[in-house]
Amino acid sequence: MAGFFNLEKQGSLSMGQIDDYCDRYVEQWDASANVRRKDRYLAASGSRCADMINPGLIPYLDHPFVQSLGSDARDFLSVQKCYDMLVLLADHETEMVARVCLDLVDSAWHAVRPRAVRKALLSVAVDESYHSLVAEEDIEQLERVSGIALFPSAQDHEGVEAAATALLAAQGCCDEETLPALNLLVIALMENATTDELADMVRFGDQDCPFLQINQQHLRDEARHRLLFRQLMRSAWAGLDEGKRRVVSEALPIALEGYMTSMMRLDQKIHAARLCHLGLSAEEAEEVLEQVPGVPPMDVNPLWWNMWTCIAEIGLEEDPHFKRVFGTG
Repeated sequence: MAGFFNLEKQGSLSMGQIDDYCDRYVEQWDASANVRRKDRYLAASGSRCADMINPGLIPYLDHPFVQSLGSDARDFLSVQKCYDMLVLLADHETEMVARVCLDLVDSAWHAVRPRAVRKALLSVAVDESYHSLVAEEDIEQLERVSGIALFPSAQDHEGVEAAATALLAAQGCCDEETLPALNLLVIALMENATTDELADMVRFGDQDCPFLQINQQHLRDEARHRLLFRQLMRSAWAGLDEGKRRVVSEALPIALEGYMTSMMRLDQKIHAARLCHLGLSAEEAEEVLEQVPGVPPMDVNPLWWNMWTCIAEIGLEEDPHFKRVFGTG
């Protein structure tokens, strides 16, 4: 287990350097915390519901059946999609990122981890939990501004539950010596992929869109997490021998594919219930949703390639294990 933070290898920070890096990270953390320390975004009372979120995120919005329901229905669907994204991101931050950070802090490598790393991971868990709280308050704010309440569904949290189940299956492939490295790699790659995807939404989307304004506040915090995890991931990988690398790299795709599916799927049950609530028959709702593309395959999935970009940018693109995982070898 001591090998997990055996950092005296080429391409990674030394033990002293990783301590110094994490100490500086924690020293700057409170002053740099964007969501906790900055004024919250407040949506204007006159905000148009149809502008709450990029309409491209609702692929059936222009379907003739949906068009026939009128502008109020389109407003309802736009606002609900905004809520969907906020719920998904809040769930991902608490149930995946914060939980795994706390697992790493409390796991069996307690005796060998640098204290500074422990503090840095705890700071990420605090950030992510606070982001989740703010997301809940953002939903309440948008409910008041739009006059449209969150449409309840028993499936609201199934996405992150599926990702957590996939991570659990991947963890079952590891022993106590390889489990911390797997957990760290999974969370590092997830954070990098999600942050890059949100950054693209903000960069290329309507800058007045409330969902993008809300997430622009989060992005500065997520960018700090992204850099921290890149340092920890590269150093953790350097500390594994070939046998442990093989075990981790064989478990890794199980967790990553579950994450991608949870982040990009369009839950048929939730959307069918909404369309029927608006007046479509079950058959009409099914016809609308049949025209919606499913989760894209890995070779064209933007989240998958965001993760590969992370691997390349930390200098591991030639590693045979990662080349096998990402199908680039």
